[in-house]
Amino acid sequence: MYVKALITYLPGSIFLITFKHNNKMRNIIILVLLVSSLANAQQLTIADNVNIPKGWERVIQNDFHAWVIQQPLSEDYVKTYDGKNVYGVNTIYKVKFDYDIGNEDLHHCADAAIYFNALHKFDNEQYHRIRYHFTNGQEFGYLQYLAGYRPKVKQDGSVVIIYTHNQRKPSYKNFRMYLDIIWRYAGTWSVDEYDTFELKTGWAMPGDIFVKGGFPGHAITVIDVIENIDTGQRKYMFSESYMPAQDQYIVVNTAEHGIRPQLDLWFDIDPKEPLSTSRWTFQPKDLKRFW
Repeated sequence: MYVKALITYLPGSIFLITFKHNNKMRNIIILVLLVSSLANAQQLTIADNVNIPKGWERVIQNDFHAWVIQQPLSEDYVKTYDGKNVYGVNTIYKVKFDYDIGNEDLHHCADAAIYFNALHKFDNEQYHRIRYHFTNGQEFGYLQYLAGYRPKVKQDGSVVIIYTHNQRKPSYKNFRMYLDIIWRYAGTWSVDEYDTFELKTGWAMPGDIFVKGGFPGHAITVIDVIENIDTGQRKYMFSESYMPAQDQYIVVNTAEHGIRPQLDLWFDIDPKEPLSTSRWTFQPKDLKRFW
């Protein structure tokens, strides 16, 4: 049987297929779902889905800022590494960032800060800048990982870097495997002590962090900034993870929630006053920037 078909595109992702069968013309209308476009349309991001209060505007501060507000979000519960729900919607967190944290208890607060810092560099192919310190002060970079170097725990508990001949090429999969190593041996102490420097002005930028090194300590990341159109005053949005290992989420300002709900995602940074969230209180000297 010979079938000759004519395909005609109609508005709205619809195709009209005309063909001849048994000497009769037949028409079939096929609705084509553009899956990738639909997925993109439904993808939540800070840029498209976080309302900016009246009288304020977002002013892009740096390349990280433009990048991070396009990272995918999810309105699902924050989950721990083993799949348990973390309750606290609208009291601790609003939405979470949508990325895989793995199935081990590794991705805590400092690790979440490292993730965005490292992923931004990875996406820009700045592989030589992806390097962080273990808690013992030893630096381990992504290029070392790709070249075949790996950490090894000695009998006395110390960690050394050895060559394994296990070389790899740059890929997101290998990048995440590298980060699992960093998350295992790094923490707030190493991020505070070795990987960041103090900002004395209180003028924070997206990508900067508040970090208090310790056992435990805590860290949060600046991910968005808005400015008052009339006064130039700034307010800041933060993200964090916690223990046990769990998704990174956008922090709710409990001081504003229910009083001025339009500002419940935004915090003030006063260079002379502590910064308090539902999880931690930071001092002005805790404002740091990655090297």
